[in-house]
Amino acid sequence: MIITDTLGVISDRRVGEGAAEPAIIIRDPAVLAWLKEEFELHWEAADRWFPVPADSPSDRELIERAILRMLSEGSTRDAITRTLEISPRTYTTYMTALRQRFNVKTNEQLMYELGRRRGWGDLTSSG
Repeated sequence: MIITDTLGVISDRRVGEGAAEPAIIIRDPAVLAWLKEEFELHWEAADRWFPVPADSPSDRELIERAILRMLSEGSTRDAITRTLEISPRTYTTYMTALRQRFNVKTNEQLMYELGRRRGWGDLTSSG
C-alpha cells in the first residue's frame, strides 16, 4: 500500500507477476486520513524490526534477517543473491531452513508468520 496526501494505492501484485488487474485507488480524503492514522498507530505500537540481540547474532542469523528483510521489501531471489553475494543454492538452503522453522511452504506464508509473531525474535525458535 502506498499513501500520499491525495492518493492511496493498494496492490498485492509484484511487478511482472499475476494478471494485469489494476490496483485499488483511494482518493477520498476521509479514507486517506483514516488509513494514515491507522498506520501511525500501528507503527508506534509495533516492535522494532531488528531488535537488539542480547549477544551478537551469528553470521547465519544476519544472512537470514537480510533475506527476510529483502523478501518483505519485494526483492526477487536473483536480487537477493546478487546483493548478499550468495549462490542460488545457498539461498535455497536458507529458505528451506526458514520455511521448516516457521512450518510454512511458501514465501508468502513465511512473511505472514513472521508478521504474526511480531518480529525477528522467532528466528531462533521453532514456533
